[in-house]
Amino acid sequence: MVVSNEVITKYLIVHRIVDGKLVPSREGAVVSSPEINTWLTKFLFKPFNADEKFAFQIEEALPELMDQCSSIFNDQNNLLEKSIEIVELYLSTAHSNKSKDGEFIVAFFEDCIIGDEVTDVIGLFRIERKETFLKLEPTYDAFTLHKDEGISPTKIGQGAMIFNTDQESGYQILQIDKIGPKNEEFFWTESFLGASKVVDSYYHTQHLINNIQEFAQTNFDEDQSTEKITFVNDSIEFMKESEVFDQQAYSEQVLQAPELIEQFESFQGEKTQENPFLESEQFEISKPAIKSTKRYIRSVIKLDKNFHVYVHGNRENILRGYDEEKKKHFYTLYYEEET
Repeated sequence: MVVSNEVITKYLIVHRIVDGKLVPSREGAVVSSPEINTWLTKFLFKPFNADEKFAFQIEEALPELMDQCSSIFNDQNNLLEKSIEIVELYLSTAHSNKSKDGEFIVAFFEDCIIGDEVTDVIGLFRIERKETFLKLEPTYDAFTLHKDEGISPTKIGQGAMIFNTDQESGYQILQIDKIGPKNEEFFWTESFLGASKVVDSYYHTQHLINNIQEFAQTNFDEDQSTEKITFVNDSIEFMKESEVFDQQAYSEQVLQAPELIEQFESFQGEKTQENPFLESEQFEISKPAIKSTKRYIRSVIKLDKNFHVYVHGNRENILRGYDEEKKKHFYTLYYEEET
């Protein structure tokens, strides 16, 4: 996705939600100022990860939302009417946060570039939190302060960008959900949008990294902290340096030990049974997926409240032991120079 100066935020409709009920807008705003259009476009597109793609689940049933979006793409005059239906659909879906006051913004963009295609985009944004700010207005010899409320670019909690491309596959969609509770984390994506992740290199790479981290947590003992950290670091480095993930090459260069190879292949087999879409033997590696995936196994060993040992690789330079006389564990560190 490319957000260039040519992208036009053509229409902007802001519906209010009060006590869980829709207060619909009577008309949409047309953005006529080029300066405001540029700022608004960057503001609305900024929260999205263009590499993690979604699509409507049309193989199961035609989602209502896809039908409404198709109507808007076919005739922009339907935008106001269909935007009201979209918000009503949102409110009719079981969700604890729907009763919170706020705004539901529906926008229509033109001339957005995705891949090699220039296309229109429908934007959906649920705003629940606003920020208070001070507005300074200069007078003849002083300033007047006004307290006001507005939307911060970092406060778009839930949103979706629906591109008018690949309709037969469910359109291309980008989405974010930063406010859903953990037990409802799939509400916005699955229940409301009726969308699922597109199975591509980003999808495979992201799942592999998650599997590697889960495998490290469950297959290394408590006294193998350095081995666990080194395993994850070596795995990530292998993926950074490779264009294609190859299971055999990974086993030879990273796993090495026959017992560890057998355990990991068995673990991957279980994951593939749980999710038949996963490709575990060979696939193209997505560098953006490596960059965006957060590691929950950190490269640090915390020793009581006294020391933190940061481990970046080469497990042979750090040894763990136990002092029988002092009845305490210890680490021995080997290095060539101090900086």
